[in-house]
Amino acid sequence: MKSLMKVFLLHCEQWYDIHISVPLPVLKSLMPAKNCLPRLQKLSLDVELYEHLDIFECAPWLRWLKLASVFDPFKVKVPWNQIEYINMGPPEIDHTFKLLRATPNLEECVIKLTSSEPRQSHSSVQLLHLRSMTISGHPTHFFDTTLLLPKLQEISIESWNRWTATSQLILLLSQCSLAKLSLNLGSAPSDNDMIQILQACPLLMQLDVLWYTPKCMTTSFFAQFTYRRGPENSTTQQLVPMLHTMNIDSSGTEFNIIDFADAIQSRIISNSEDPVSDHITGLQTVKIHCRSAYYNPDLATLSQLHQLKETGLEISFLRGGKDIL
Repeated sequence: MKSLMKVFLLHCEQWYDIHISVPLPVLKSLMPAKNCLPRLQKLSLDVELYEHLDIFECAPWLRWLKLASVFDPFKVKVPWNQIEYINMGPPEIDHTFKLLRATPNLEECVIKLTSSEPRQSHSSVQLLHLRSMTISGHPTHFFDTTLLLPKLQEISIESWNRWTATSQLILLLSQCSLAKLSLNLGSAPSDNDMIQILQACPLLMQLDVLWYTPKCMTTSFFAQFTYRRGPENSTTQQLVPMLHTMNIDSSGTEFNIIDFADAIQSRIISNSEDPVSDHITGLQTVKIHCRSAYYNPDLATLSQLHQLKETGLEISFLRGGKDIL
């Protein structure tokens, strides 16, 4: 292996996008590459580090970094202040906040979190350029710290814990102009929690409600989500009026699909026919992903969904990768 690394090393000045998954003693054979990485832009490290590594400390064009979950990220020395994309985890949550503070120019991050509680209190984290964030694992304590992300446009949250972070998430969303929200939760927020979350996202264009999250879509939720005309066609406050794309998981028990279809139909609006429709963007794409091979929608349900398709809505009901509409 070390002989192969020597051949690899001969071309270090040409490295642009590299993924390294080798034992540490083999990786250390690349030490002569230090200060010889003028073109390196993407680095993925899957190495168990038990000591500091400074091979990549000087890489003037390094912007993209992926770190394995088996080591303290600060054992590898890289030019943190120039990193724009990072995929990491699950490090300890204290390391996560330390790393975010070390990357002020971050634009996109993917963070996998452990269930460990922080060992110390943390002041607010400010990332002025962050546009996209994906959080998975155990994010409860992550949202306990104030996050200042004014440019955030997309956030994806995946968690199997009981959902308890509504107020913290609303605080985060209220400071930015979110365009895409994806919630993939093993424990659904309440219908009222979901309404409050969407109220904090008036510019939202895509909503993904995945796994058990659709249980929040109760009768009360649909009453708020349905497009409503006020007296004499006056404008009424509307949840996510810019929404044009939805992705929904369903096994047939999370929500009433007829109520869902009625709500969707209310939001398919022609500007030429509705004088107040310029206040709401009609839905364009709806994808229902069936999580159960045993769920067979009845003919009335399929008929109503098919009627939505005939209006021009790009709607699909995917089961086993096949659209049954």
